[in-house]
Amino acid sequence: MSSSHLISGISIATMVGGQADYGLIRDAAIAVGDGCIRWVGPLADLPAEHAKGEPIVFDGQLVTPAPIDCHTHLVHGGNRALEFEMRLNGASYEQVARAGGGIVSTVTATRAASAEELLASALVRVDALIAETRAKSLADRRRRMAGPVGCGLCGIDSLDAALRALPQVRSDLT
Repeated sequence: MSSSHLISGISIATMVGGQADYGLIRDAAIAVGDGCIRWVGPLADLPAEHAKGEPIVFDGQLVTPAPIDCHTHLVHGGNRALEFEMRLNGASYEQVARAGGGIVSTVTATRAASAEELLASALVRVDALIAETRAKSLADRRRRMAGPVGCGLCGIDSLDAALRALPQVRSDLT
């Protein structure tokens, strides 16, 4: 049995080298057939043979190549958004570290955060993860959510604060 879909209402970061904005294509489409991507590009340039796929229309979401990040920690201080941007623009990890980014920035922020601050930031992440999952029920989403904390470099005090925040995250999900 053959199936095809036409995904639209999206922007796509193609990551094509030498292009600004990560090779971003706005008002893009992806044609999928038999479980494989058959075409990617501007919706206006969609070849006729892909126009008949079952439509899946989004509301302006960004599609990126995967995997972008292989894991996440639910409870941690700080963020690495600047590092992510720098790496996308070609900076080496050494350049990122010299600019104050990298794991040291996360470790420093986690060590400086209280259990209450770690809880508040973890709950924001939980909300985002719940919103992104395609799990069928809230209970199923809760079961799928792992609870890794901080990182091994954080030291016992910050690890303790992160571990104290985690049960509160879980109870706020019920």
